[in-house]
Amino acid sequence: SLKAKEAKKYFENTFQKKQINYQDKLTAKTNLLETVAQLTASRSQAKRLIKAGAVKLNGQPDKNPETATKAGDKLKVGKKTFVSLI
Repeated sequence: SLKAKEAKKYFENTFQKKQINYQDKLTAKTNLLETVAQLTASRSQAKRLIKAGAVKLNGQPDKNPETATKAGDKLKVGKKTFVSLI
């Protein structure tokens, strides 16, 4: 099916060839904690992810929840979530 082929191509490009497509959009908040909290169930879960090094801002791990975020930044949360900030 077409959906299966698209999913396979996405998987190969993103995880095998490391050609990450930041197609999902997320509104940039004042800092990393507030921005990541939009993707998690709670602020405390967002803080745990940040402190554990599971969040990368523009390709670099960032463990400071107070780091400022702005439109245009690229954010990776965990292993599978890739978003572009607007």
